[in-house]
Amino acid sequence: MRSMIKLSAALLVVCLLCASVKAQEIKLYKAGTTLTLVEDLHCMDNSTALKLSEKLRLLPEKCNLKISELEKLHALELKSAQDKLDLQKEEHLSIISEKDKAIDQIQIASLDEVAKIENSIWWKVTLGVVGGLLVGAGVTALVMTFTE
Repeated sequence: MRSMIKLSAALLVVCLLCASVKAQEIKLYKAGTTLTLVEDLHCMDNSTALKLSEKLRLLPEKCNLKISELEKLHALELKSAQDKLDLQKEEHLSIISEKDKAIDQIQIASLDEVAKIENSIWWKVTLGVVGGLLVGAGVTALVMTFTE
């Protein structure tokens, strides 16, 4: 009994679909085909035809508004990216400037240290040689006195 009800419901749905498709002519358009609204608007009811014609009339204005909006957005993004790039450039230049200053200070300090070492090394060598001679002479004098 249930299967009979299901079968009759399915047949009824199929028949109604076929009747609705037969009542309205469906036109299929290939991509790139231009539509002539004069021929196709008569197939629509008045409210649908008015809505479609209003949308088509406003479409160029909407496209122009969207294009100008996108151009403004692009200009803002470009300006933002340029500002960001300028900030990074300034930051990198300041880092390079600080690095150069630090290198100059290190070079000056190392040259001062080398100058100090060069000046103090002669005194150390001179004191070492003179001290060595004095110690050697003293040791020799002591050895001579004890050997007598």
